[in-house]
Amino acid sequence: MPAHVMKTLIRGTGVLLVSSVLAATAFASELTGRQEILGRLVPVTGEEELRAVDLDVRFELGSARLTEVARAQLDEVGHALAAPELAGMIMGIYGHTDSSGPAEYNKQLSQERADAARGYLIENFKLDEARLVAVGYGEERLKNTETPTAAENRRVQIVNLSPPPARPAEAETAIPVQPAPEAVSPPAGVPEIPQQPAAPSGMPALQAPAEPGSTGGMLPIN
Repeated sequence: MPAHVMKTLIRGTGVLLVSSVLAATAFASELTGRQEILGRLVPVTGEEELRAVDLDVRFELGSARLTEVARAQLDEVGHALAAPELAGMIMGIYGHTDSSGPAEYNKQLSQERADAARGYLIENFKLDEARLVAVGYGEERLKNTETPTAAENRRVQIVNLSPPPARPAEAETAIPVQPAPEAVSPPAGVPEIPQQPAAPSGMPALQAPAEPGSTGGMLPIN
């Protein structure tokens, strides 16, 4: 093979390799990593917040066939869902489209794409089928309502459907109730003093007899 032809091929291969590396770098930067996905889905508190993550899972045009980019993104999802932090939790796989095309077609296509993503995760990560629920919403839940045809509306959303753990009960600061003092028994040989019964309702209470020379609490009559 002539030297100039060999140099051309080597030079061309080098350009091709550099282009491939740059493309792979850009491709990887577009993915949402498993740690970020895990952080969005883990139920940290009992707050009523949507634990979800929107992903750019790309399909072939007008099809539910996964592209290479879609498979790479679903691999990150699969690793996150297989993590111990999410073990046994139910996940919704929601397919969304933009408003281009008929609404019924969009809804059917989004359902097929959600099913495709679910099937990929089950097949490649051995996830329990009962954990993954696929729903296609079409254009019913636009992320960008001001621009219904925006690309960000075409997405797959992963939602943690399991109820979050209850928030730990805060320690109550109630004042402790002091126990009632116990009755003290009189010493041995000392008789107990009987308690005077309470006067019946509506009757005046009996008064102790007045001491000699006193008026008994009454004024003398002149």
